[in-house]
Amino acid sequence: SAAAGTAMAVGVKTQNGMISMTPDGENCLTILEAAKNKGLATGLVATSTITHATPAAFGAHVPKRNMEQKIAEHLIENKIDVLLGGGRQYFLPQTSKSSRRDDNKDLIAKAKKNGYSYVENRFQLSNAKGPKLLGLFQDGALTTNSPEPSLAELTKKAIEVLRKDKDGFFLMVEGSQIDWASHSNNPNNMIKQTLLFDQAVKIAIDFALDNKQTLVVVTADHETGGLMTLDGKGKVLSCGWATKGHTGMPVIIYAFGPQAEKFTGVWDNTQIPIKFAGILGIKSFPK
Repeated sequence: SAAAGTAMAVGVKTQNGMISMTPDGENCLTILEAAKNKGLATGLVATSTITHATPAAFGAHVPKRNMEQKIAEHLIENKIDVLLGGGRQYFLPQTSKSSRRDDNKDLIAKAKKNGYSYVENRFQLSNAKGPKLLGLFQDGALTTNSPEPSLAELTKKAIEVLRKDKDGFFLMVEGSQIDWASHSNNPNNMIKQTLLFDQAVKIAIDFALDNKQTLVVVTADHETGGLMTLDGKGKVLSCGWATKGHTGMPVIIYAFGPQAEKFTGVWDNTQIPIKFAGILGIKSFPK
């Protein structure tokens, strides 16, 4: 996920485990950072910790994906306008019982000082105004169960805050736990997580239909598990898995909205942010 997320965020291939750096350790500009430099509002939403590999690839630069406390620092330092997900343990100082930091940096306090509204539950989320919003709803990953806000609710709030920027916005939303369910070869949870993600996609599509200036792209960084449907009668699904790891199967890319036709065809994953850069008029990318 780190290398694939990096390819999709910066347009450059790297080694497994590296986040938005070249194999020799040079930082690469992410498409989110490039959009921010152009004046767009930016956001990251995930059902994992917000410091996990894929969101990290868009907003941080570290040699190893497990450096989540450093990733948390980068996300705040990068002044990404909306950050919603799990991972509170990486933002709290080590004096806090639930902290997983090895220093006394209080990144939640730092975020508040930098103008962020901070929320921890559905009620606080619904009342938050922005223009900068940090929402950490669990110490670790989200449970993806009520009373936690759903991925669709997180997506809706992110758009609500980001759309106020007259220059537009770049938002990355990850249904992180589809992958985890597939690693476990758990079809029921995989279906649940996919449906939760689908509800978030609907929020984005509905906004794009109304807004008419928004491009929505839906894809994955890789396939996991090699799921095969063998038989299905009534409510009983018979399926098989090829592996508990990742596979080399191509993933589908869907696009809706202005210039969606640019995503037709078969593409290397590095081409995705390069296409975004072209659409947004961003020069010198990758960089």
